Amino acid sequence: SGLIAAVFGSIIGTALISFIGGYWVIKRKQLSKNELFTKNDPVNVQVIYN
Repeated sequence: SGLIAAVFGSIIGTALISFIGGYWVIKRKQLSKNELFTKNDPVNVQVIYN
């Protein structure tokens, strides 16, 4: 059962990384099209410049 848990955890981890990576790419594309919004949003400014 430990092996099953390890495989299951690995699949979840990979899916989570893929989801976060895909979400980040989509956000970057949206932000690059909408720079005025980005400059008014300190969270998005931090994401882009860090």
